[in-house]
Amino acid sequence: STQSTWEITFVDEAGIDAGGLSREFFTQATAAFLDPQFGLFMFSALDNLTYVISPLAPRVDERFQQLFYAFGRLVGKAIFEHCTIPAHFTRSFYKHILDAAITLEDLEGVDKQLYEAMMELRDNPSEGFYLTFCVGEDVLGEKVTHDLVENGRNIDVTDSNKFQYIDLLTHWHVCGRIEKQLKAFRDGLEQVIPWVLLSVFDSSQVELLISGMPSIDVRDWQQYTHYEGCSPSDQFIQHFWEMITGWPQETRAKLLQFCTGTSRVPAQGFRALESRQGQERKFTIQAVNRDPKTMLPRSHTCFNRIDLPRYTTLDEMKHWVEMAIECSPAGFGFE
Repeated sequence: STQSTWEITFVDEAGIDAGGLSREFFTQATAAFLDPQFGLFMFSALDNLTYVISPLAPRVDERFQQLFYAFGRLVGKAIFEHCTIPAHFTRSFYKHILDAAITLEDLEGVDKQLYEAMMELRDNPSEGFYLTFCVGEDVLGEKVTHDLVENGRNIDVTDSNKFQYIDLLTHWHVCGRIEKQLKAFRDGLEQVIPWVLLSVFDSSQVELLISGMPSIDVRDWQQYTHYEGCSPSDQFIQHFWEMITGWPQETRAKLLQFCTGTSRVPAQGFRALESRQGQERKFTIQAVNRDPKTMLPRSHTCFNRIDLPRYTTLDEMKHWVEMAIECSPAGFGFE
């Protein structure tokens, strides 16, 4: 049952699941579902950091509805376990979950050029656009035309009906052509988390609930960090925070992944980091003696802890910590 407690183990890996294994399971399973080569999702038109559902999924894999249902259950289970998943979607995706109204702005994440064209149509006379109430698309080399209304390909877009056209076109691109995928995903999600429980949130809050904070706030991280064998005033601890402050978000996320098993921060910030049992488990820095034979830091993801050697300089710390987070394979590190 998705509402019972899971104990995660990885084949040929030792470790007790105190939270780190579960977080890593959600991370790796999510990455598999979202891999663009898998065909279920693709990068949005905005960047290569946010995802949209692929309209081609039904032609890529005949099991697409089962797969979206499974992904919905995975996301629901992550919410149920107070875990965030290492992915962000366009705002329209979170609106779909809530049955919230789609607007023209949501089209930008799906097709930026089309969005700009519709903005141009909205703000200018329709004369010269030569549009009808239909939409054409290239589906794996096949030209397909869809009427937005009955006999739409024979109805011209004019100043009197252009706003209806924009609304219909936006809805078709953002919702209509992925309707089956959306339904399967929502059916899976709501099998774990009933819609009524999600309906109290808006789309921004649902994004935070599913994906955590979109950026990592170093000051918040520092404020809710626990120290063992050291104190915030120690020189090497000051170097640690100076190093992280100078990093881009991507590198910060890699360190967080290395230490906690996930690259995302809970919606409530670092103060909400938890163990598997739902107990508070602050990010912890455990000081260890500097030894030339063990210069790499070690992580204990079930306890949100990093064992940090007492490096003597900032450059020395950057060298070894960056080596650890760049070379560490996916898997569970244990004591």
